[in-house]
Amino acid sequence: MQALLDAGFSVTAITRENSKSTFSPAVQVRRADLSSVSSVTAAFAGHDAVVVTIATSEVGNQNVLADAAVAAGVRRFVPSEFGHNTARLSGPLAILLADKAQTAAYLTTLSEKNPSFSWTGVATSPFFDWGLDNGVFGVALRDRTVRIIDSGDEPVSASTLAFVGRSVAAVLGREDEAVRNKVVDVVEFTVSQNQIVGLLEELTGQSFQRTYIKGADLARSADDKLAKGDYGGAFIDALLAWNFIAGGNNAVPDSETANGLLGLQSEDLRKVLEDYVKTRSA
Repeated sequence: MQALLDAGFSVTAITRENSKSTFSPAVQVRRADLSSVSSVTAAFAGHDAVVVTIATSEVGNQNVLADAAVAAGVRRFVPSEFGHNTARLSGPLAILLADKAQTAAYLTTLSEKNPSFSWTGVATSPFFDWGLDNGVFGVALRDRTVRIIDSGDEPVSASTLAFVGRSVAAVLGREDEAVRNKVVDVVEFTVSQNQIVGLLEELTGQSFQRTYIKGADLARSADDKLAKGDYGGAFIDALLAWNFIAGGNNAVPDSETANGLLGLQSEDLRKVLEDYVKTRSA
């Protein structure tokens, strides 16, 4: 949201009717029943673009928001596609994130029926700073531990939350065919587990205890948990396996990102981790 304000956009937060979330004084707030097209249409009225930030199990409930956007005359729609580009996925992770792919298909149909409406998905790969906090990179800063998958040298694409915000602002700054009605990949940096831990050890002056895990075991565990309906447990195992299994080669190539098109500049990885250590140690 701050990136949109910094880019000069007038921003309104649409929240659930019973939400207790608070926002900057620079942000207008409207409340709506997010399950009601008419309620959301009223909240969207007068806006040029909608950026959806719902997450987890709610990601599959974006059709109401899309229908409301069309009804309200919204011209640009950014779905909650953040994270991995579903078109690149396979196996359990593709199954677990199928709702995002279904949303993209629905938006394609809407844009074909309504030429004044377009959408852009912004696939950011894993959130880097949020991911460090939540086990996505196998690191626990407070405990000085890390779960290394296979060799720890497999590269993964990632983006900080600040970079995600700048990416969305950049997408909304264009309406040409390069970003219309498609998912674009943006990547702040590509890094391995060993690079992350090596820098964290330098910055903290402390060694991290390493536990080594086989990527193939994580993949099997994800399959087993998915078969038992344990979607939460399956997700983390599937995500770690997809990102770090040796030879997976699932990082987004530089040539396939929209970084250059959108004029996006990456922060230095060392500086990002230095700031991360400072904020988490305060």
